[in-house]
Amino acid sequence: MTYDVLVAVDIGLHGAITFFEIGEKDHPSHGLLSIQPMPTMKKITKDKEKNVLDLEKLLFILERCKLHGDSAIVVYEDVHAFPGQGVVAVGTLLEQKGVLRGMVKALGYDELPISPKTWQKYHGIVPPKELKSDTMSKTKALRKKWLKAKSIEIAREMFPDWDISNDGISDSVLIGTWWLAKGIS
Repeated sequence: MTYDVLVAVDIGLHGAITFFEIGEKDHPSHGLLSIQPMPTMKKITKDKEKNVLDLEKLLFILERCKLHGDSAIVVYEDVHAFPGQGVVAVGTLLEQKGVLRGMVKALGYDELPISPKTWQKYHGIVPPKELKSDTMSKTKALRKKWLKAKSIEIAREMFPDWDISNDGISDSVLIGTWWLAKGIS
C-alpha cells in the first residue's frame, strides 16, 4: 500500500502527533507538515483537577487526512506495562492507546505500533552501560532523563526551524523519521 501521509504519534498526555508528507521524505525537511501537542483538557473529579485526553480535538486532528482525501498510516509508540510502573500511569497510557487505535480504525487508516527501543536504536539513542540497570530506581530515573534529553537533542538537530520543546514532540518526530527511512508499509 502506498500512503500520502504519515502520522507519527507519541502516546501520553505530554505526547504529540506529527504529520509528514511521504512524497517529500527525501527533501531536507523530510516532508514535515505539522506537529500537534497531544490535545488535553482539565477535568474535575472529586475536588481534584487533572488533565485528560480531549477526544473531540484528537479526532479533529486525526481526521484531517481523510477530509483531504489522503491515504494515511499511523505509526505510534507501542506502550505497555512494565514492572514498577504506577497503576494509574499504565492505565492512562493503555487507555490512550486504545482510544487512538479505535479512532485510527474508524477513520480507515492503517496502523503500525513500534517499540520505543526500535526507533531509538535507529537514531542512536542507546543509553550508556552505567544507565542500563533495571534494579535501582535512581538509575531508572537517570536513564529516563538521559533518553528524553537525547531525543530532544537529535530532533532539534534534524529540524532546527521547528519548536521541539519537549520529549513528546521529539519522540513523535523521531518515530516518523524512523518509518520514513525504513520505508515500511
